Amino acid sequence: MELRKSTAMEIYRWFWSHPDINVSWSLKPGFVGMGHGVISFLITILGLFA
Repeated sequence: MELRKSTAMEIYRWFWSHPDINVSWSLKPGFVGMGHGVISFLITILGLFA
């Protein structure tokens, strides 16, 4: 048996396929919202300098 600290990607992958469907489903819209937030931030920053 090997014990080590999990990487962030391993943790996200585990939650993505979590056995509890509510946990799995709540994570996916969270990632979509985070992506939209990043895109909005970039559009705002580009608009300030354009």
